[in-house]
Amino acid sequence: MGERTLTKSYENMRGVSFDADQSGSKNGRYSYLENMYVDYDSDQPTVESIPGFRLLRSFGSKIYGVFLQNVGSDKEYIIVHAGTKLYRFEKSRRDSLQSITVLGKISANKSSSFSFGTDLYVLDGENIYRITASGSFYTLGTTGCMPYIPTTFKNGEPYEDRNLLTNEFCEVYKIGNALDDLYETPGLVYEITDESNSTCTVSGITNSSETVIDIPTYKVLGNKRYRIIGIADYAFAANTKIKELHTNHGLEFIGEEAFMGCTALSCVTLSDTVKKIGRRSFHGATALESFAIGKGLESVGSGAFGAASKLTFSYPYTSVEIAKIENSSVLTSYTIKYGVTYNAVTVALKIHSPMETYTYIKVDGATQTSYGDTYTFKYKPEYNAASGAIRMVCSNRGCIEEKIVEIGGSLKNESTRIDGECADFFSSVFGASIDPKEAIVGCTKVASYDGRIFLSANPDLGGSVFYSATDAHGSVMPLYFGSRDFFIDGLGDYKVNSLLTTSEALAVFKSGDDGSGSIFYHTPKVASGINKKSYPLSYVHAGVKAMGGSFNFFDEAMFLCDMGLCSLERGSGTYRSVKCRSGAINQRLLCESLENISITEWCGYLVLCSGGKIFLADSRDSYSTGGSKQYEWYYLTGIGTYKNDRTVYRYSSVAPTGFFTYREPDARVSDEDVVMSVYVNGETVYYVEQDNKKYAVYPTSERSGGNFSSAETVIGCGNLLFFFTKGGDMCVFNNDKRGEVPSEISSATGFSEEDYPQEMKSKIHPYFYSFNNHSPRYALQTVMDECSAPHLTKKSVRSSLVIKCKSPIRSHIVCRVGTDRGVYTERTSVPASKLSFDTLDFSSISFVTDDKCIIPISEGERGWISKQITLVGEEYCSPIGVYSISYQYKIKGKIRKNQEVI
Repeated sequence: MGERTLTKSYENMRGVSFDADQSGSKNGRYSYLENMYVDYDSDQPTVESIPGFRLLRSFGSKIYGVFLQNVGSDKEYIIVHAGTKLYRFEKSRRDSLQSITVLGKISANKSSSFSFGTDLYVLDGENIYRITASGSFYTLGTTGCMPYIPTTFKNGEPYEDRNLLTNEFCEVYKIGNALDDLYETPGLVYEITDESNSTCTVSGITNSSETVIDIPTYKVLGNKRYRIIGIADYAFAANTKIKELHTNHGLEFIGEEAFMGCTALSCVTLSDTVKKIGRRSFHGATALESFAIGKGLESVGSGAFGAASKLTFSYPYTSVEIAKIENSSVLTSYTIKYGVTYNAVTVALKIHSPMETYTYIKVDGATQTSYGDTYTFKYKPEYNAASGAIRMVCSNRGCIEEKIVEIGGSLKNESTRIDGECADFFSSVFGASIDPKEAIVGCTKVASYDGRIFLSANPDLGGSVFYSATDAHGSVMPLYFGSRDFFIDGLGDYKVNSLLTTSEALAVFKSGDDGSGSIFYHTPKVASGINKKSYPLSYVHAGVKAMGGSFNFFDEAMFLCDMGLCSLERGSGTYRSVKCRSGAINQRLLCESLENISITEWCGYLVLCSGGKIFLADSRDSYSTGGSKQYEWYYLTGIGTYKNDRTVYRYSSVAPTGFFTYREPDARVSDEDVVMSVYVNGETVYYVEQDNKKYAVYPTSERSGGNFSSAETVIGCGNLLFFFTKGGDMCVFNNDKRGEVPSEISSATGFSEEDYPQEMKSKIHPYFYSFNNHSPRYALQTVMDECSAPHLTKKSVRSSLVIKCKSPIRSHIVCRVGTDRGVYTERTSVPASKLSFDTLDFSSISFVTDDKCIIPISEGERGWISKQITLVGEEYCSPIGVYSISYQYKIKGKIRKNQEVI
């Protein structure tokens, strides 16, 4: 019986597996891929070279954040935080960025962002910035980026929570009967006069520094409401601080000597209800100048105004009417202005919030900025902290009654309000001494969930998560973080690494497990209050150490942890189990700094970028191992830019007389050769000297050498993948060049669009396969395969190795074959001009005109146990693509004793 010929074929291969035992590779994956992926926009997708990339702009500063802003009408902007500046450019103008819009200044910290409508908000750990659709830039607290100012109380009842982003607040009242809200000077002392009729008088004051006495209409004493009918005898006698007296619309008398000796008193206004002014009541009030008498005055005590030489009275009637007042001669001995009606009232607007000062007052929506008899307010309103109320003198009752009054003010810095009680918010809740605004702007992680903005990762506040609140009408305000809208996850000092929105909950990932968990799930729940929601904990994962960012990848909640890239796999209810999705690449992925990996989605791939390397997870291609889903992965290297690189020169086939062309034309000149130039016949000729001979060379668009600046940040935008380097360069992959004619061709003399090959109009030309004018390395490698017979030696059938590959112009592939015997041999270099024809079987060659090309390779290894095929492309602008690799072999026999297997 003769030797049986067997065939090994690698076809329909997808992805790479870096497993040490290569078990993953044996299941249809390559053991190594470099700068290869599957282009699903291609006519016949297969594993092929990824298009190159080009430099768009150098910002010259460290990149701290990159964000997308969608402003509608399919218009998107890229926002770049480089150094201390924010830049913005329209995605469609990416190749014309000679000038770029600088939005404004920002801190040199790692930044994050969230979108609200067409606006983009950027956080840098120190402040919040708003960028509008038109490109206007505002800093928090300036016009265009003002925090929402809540109505903390409405008609004396709690209405909206304080906004932690600002000390500003407002309170709203509807004034009914102004007499029920008259202002009361703090510290007045009352004496009950008739319990059955519920009346009392004012008998003095405890606060000796008050300068204005305002008597209210009613006073609650011991849970009972009393009407104030008078000012008791001697109530304010000898008080040298009082300057003004204003009585309510129910006061009936002024007691004897009530204000005797009040030498600072200059102004008195009596309401129409005052009937009697007592004996010597204002005697010795030497500064008294203005005294308004009401319509109801009936009698004046003797000596009531002794020594008040400057006094002028105002009286609403005529001299005939004043004569009817008992002892009117006491009045008529002074100057009297007749026919002067005084209808002003002094009302009190009780402020329930811990106010420092007020900033405005609106009556029925109109801000009051002028004061006098023709305006609502006769005098500028004043806030009295002791009474907790604003004293407001109205020109007449009609100006204020049945009107809506809105008061804007600022809170005391150290206080906030929780359930109607003033408390030191952060020291009592968080155990941290931090300003409320700093708690919010210091957050560095953000997510949008349930229509709200969630912020976390303030380094001073552990696992605290804050979320945006709704106003009283149920509208979410992006710059409104209520004093009760937060939760705290876990204990200890473990920081929040990321927030992620899933279909069921908001997931909070922490960097360690202190026993209380490291992944926390929160679901919405309607809470008490107007349009309020809370987000209670619904599930906790323990034992998983989150170490980087997270991303929603086609409804899979993905995050980086100590197991690699993992998914929160759905279970029943809100339960999710943690499953690793990166087993095939963990040997390399876990060597990276997971905390600094940048994550995005691009053309159906999940993109992980770190230190010039990119890992691509394919959403369209996956497999199962151990009952768990695994993505197919692709691996990119050398992603970055070079500084101080050099032009690549090649030997010329044409040279002026006196130059030699003994070198192979188009071969690359060594970087060690010094290129010089000479001016010949009106043209600059470049050359190198070797062995005392001159060889003409020509410059190419290719570059080499230089200092590498690795890609650190990526962001996907439709079919575009942008990346940003450590040195501040911005590049984009050339996937957008499909069907475009390279300038090297279109700029040639006599070029016609009609002459461009029709088949290339659906492809990306090879000229776009350079890494910013540097030659990338494309490589793929099969597993070191035992062909299911690890106990037998084999012999390759000569010239049976066949590669079915893509056949774009300029492609160049080097094929290497290695075996367990430790020998790796370069078998051939394709294109055919470099093939060895010594043992080539021409009958096996197929000449095709489609996208596929079959390449037979002369190879006849003997005595091997396992064999591996490596294909490499390293030439400039020479992409490769492989559909399948196959070869034939024969079984030779058992392994000889002591045969070494490598």
